[in-house]
Amino acid sequence: MIVYFIPSFEKQAREADKILGLSYWARNLDIPPRSLSCRAVEEALFNKLSDQLDRITEIDVLARELEQHLQIFQDRAVGFWGSLATYQIGWNYLVQLAEAASLIVENAEVEQIWETVEDAIPWYSRRGWMLDQAGELLFIESPDLPKQLHRIRTRLRRGCRRKIDSIGRVFSALLAGGEKELFSYPTMGELALDELMQNKTPTALVFLDACSLQFGYRLADMINQGEPAERAVIKIAVAPVPSITALGMAFALPMERKQLNIIFASKEKDFIVNTKNFHGNLAKAEQRRKWLIDNFKVKDFLKITDVLDGDRLKPASRARQLIVVEGREFDREGHEGQLQLAT
Repeated sequence: MIVYFIPSFEKQAREADKILGLSYWARNLDIPPRSLSCRAVEEALFNKLSDQLDRITEIDVLARELEQHLQIFQDRAVGFWGSLATYQIGWNYLVQLAEAASLIVENAEVEQIWETVEDAIPWYSRRGWMLDQAGELLFIESPDLPKQLHRIRTRLRRGCRRKIDSIGRVFSALLAGGEKELFSYPTMGELALDELMQNKTPTALVFLDACSLQFGYRLADMINQGEPAERAVIKIAVAPVPSITALGMAFALPMERKQLNIIFASKEKDFIVNTKNFHGNLAKAEQRRKWLIDNFKVKDFLKITDVLDGDRLKPASRARQLIVVEGREFDREGHEGQLQLAT
């Protein structure tokens, strides 16, 4: 019933606000009221808090103040005027800014305690990727962002960029003297090989041309929702170069990295990646598919769209225990420089 009467409620609430005159009362409250039903009160509280935050020009102080108010913003955002109203009050934007600020505060001096590369990588794989994600969200333009929040967001952008730059400089310095530590991690191909050797159930190898860690966590969370036990887990791997490149994709094949041999062909001005008992160049997508056919008897190479449609996804059988799904809508040939545009 409440859905049908939302427009009527909004109209009546505005009329009631004119009579009650609660705006002045709300502006002078020390603690926000528990009630969330009055639009005039919500607008007054939103404007009051936004103005207070806007007056803070020092980024670190602003971040701490936003973090301290996060719970208040979240409580107001789930109310009617923050979530269901036709013309909503911008509590959700304050939530987004406060969540980014809380990550800046949480990681204020994190890089100062790192002594080795192995200190930095676990931090990023567990929590640091969230800071990256928050930074990306801050730089997404929002046409309906309340004007009171523009300067606040601009300051937070500077704070987030400064924090990420500082972390990057420290990690680069550690990496310069800690390459051995970095390459003690398995490649994606080695992780895949280990899974295939241990797991005898029907399996799909999914090759995505662009999938950051934050998307991996989101995907794992979606898979695990509603499951009685955790099915999807995130594992960290090392790549000599980004996986969307011709070289990096070869290291994602299920094999030990020591089996790969890289040669730069000066005449062709291109890389050649080969391996024992295989004469093809694994820098080429078609040769990587041939290697998978030869070594793992793969019969089906599907696109993401094929899997979503379901028509080409045949049932598993003894002869079809492993399929390969390629995100070729991003990269037509499986390596850089040939992206397929989509409309």
